[in-house]
Amino acid sequence: MYNFTGVAPVHRALCGVRLDNSLSFASPSPYNLPPTCFNDVVLVPLASWIFYIALLAWIIAAARVRSSASPVAPLQRYRQRSGVGAGKGRGHLARTKTAGVVIYTLLIIASLLMNILEIVRLALVKPNTRGVGLLPFTLASILIVLIIIHIPLSTRMRPWTSAATLLFWCASIAMTSVKLRVLALMMEPEPRYGSEYLDSDQQIDVGVIVGLYAIFVIVEVIRMPMAWREARRPQAGGAGEEDKGSV
Repeated sequence: MYNFTGVAPVHRALCGVRLDNSLSFASPSPYNLPPTCFNDVVLVPLASWIFYIALLAWIIAAARVRSSASPVAPLQRYRQRSGVGAGKGRGHLARTKTAGVVIYTLLIIASLLMNILEIVRLALVKPNTRGVGLLPFTLASILIVLIIIHIPLSTRMRPWTSAATLLFWCASIAMTSVKLRVLALMMEPEPRYGSEYLDSDQQIDVGVIVGLYAIFVIVEVIRMPMAWREARRPQAGGAGEEDKGSV
């Protein structure tokens, strides 16, 4: 472990006053992991940049895909399948999937709120603000995921959105896990006693976020094969056929 004895906290743009700001911004720190400022400015937001590139590829693909089937949002599709004319077992399955979408949405909102909590606490911490880096880009990405999940899309486009979302959650859990490890290593040299946002408190917040991301990865790993199978089904029956077999 690097010895920070005698090292004074240094102010850096976007990162405020932090003990490890005395280290090089881009070079590996003495404990072979990036400093906290690098994590908040580059590493964690990198998941968002990857997500935006994936979305750009999806938009290009969407412009080239033509489908005669009418796009239907997931919740609307499940309600249709559980309505009049649906078999008892089929209706029960549709209601179960609807409940799953609702729970998934609530958990994503929870992750959004946890990220907001961390950003606000970093910005308002006293006596010296620590800065929020470029963490707000994560908020924008999570909001985009929420929109993608619920906007009406044809079944041929759902695999692309699911793949982009899975990529974002995987990148987020990897980058945020590194951040959590660095916070744990900085616990001893910079516990932040006397401040309004202890290192241990931030570890709890980030740990909850990592746990939620892990759940999202599992959900998308389950959803994506279903979306691909649905996309391969014949679309000759039009919108009615699509609604009948959509996932």
